[in-house]
Amino acid sequence: MDRSFRVAAVALAVVLLTPACRDHDRGTPSGTTADPPVPPAPVGTPTGIDPGCSANQPTALEVAPETAFDRFFVDKFVACTDAQHVETRLTNNTDMVWQVRRTDGVALSTSLSGDPLSDLFTDYTARHPADGVSPGRLALEPHTTMVVSSRPELLSWSPATMATAAWQVHSQLVKSSQKFLTKGLAATLTDDPTERDRYYQCLSFGLSVAQEADSSGQEVTTGHLLQGLHQARSWIRCLAAMGSAEDASVAPAVIDDAAQSLQEPLIRSRIDDLLHSAKAIELKDWLKVLLRER
Repeated sequence: MDRSFRVAAVALAVVLLTPACRDHDRGTPSGTTADPPVPPAPVGTPTGIDPGCSANQPTALEVAPETAFDRFFVDKFVACTDAQHVETRLTNNTDMVWQVRRTDGVALSTSLSGDPLSDLFTDYTARHPADGVSPGRLALEPHTTMVVSSRPELLSWSPATMATAAWQVHSQLVKSSQKFLTKGLAATLTDDPTERDRYYQCLSFGLSVAQEADSSGQEVTTGHLLQGLHQARSWIRCLAAMGSAEDASVAPAVIDDAAQSLQEPLIRSRIDDLLHSAKAIELKDWLKVLLRER
């Protein structure tokens, strides 16, 4: 056989046999692929913390109604506590505002979250209980978390219809202001107590139509909120508050933009459903936590 041919044949044999030999050396059957290595666990992964809880309140509690209650709302709350059971962490994953109370009548207090939108509303509801929550109780805004210094078994919470209505108007006004104000309404009001008080008066004035409907036993709807915004647009004090110190001339545009958003069919329908559900169960059924680990 020609020498060059024999060398080529040997080289080809080595190429064909090498993968099988390597598989054999690793203990893997020839012709198969070894399982990829398992990656190490992430460094710093918290242990002993239940889902939805935190390092300070790591233990999840079971949420239950005091009376018959729709499980839909129960399942949208997360409640946690600390090792001594002296603090309670509540997370509201609904689109309603809920009022939180202590069943022994002791007034509740909580620190502000640092989020301007939420903190403004917390302050507003404390100052205007007719549009917020009863004195001594706290407003828990949609999709926010609150930590209160209370044993969990002393807490219960229920939807707040007017606070839910107020949140819809407040959050939309703040959102609309970002289109016309450099800093946005929330940041401006946080920095200026005088402007903030003026805004609170305006918001309360804008909610007066809904408040009258609620007080007379009518069902509060988005239509009442839109009527209130229309009235607010004609009140000079509201225009000054909406425009803020930055530029009062944009106030009508802020209010008009908020009203236009609330009139969108899907948004209007969603808000009407929220207000209807809140009123149906307000002050009748209360959620509470059971001091028992899940």
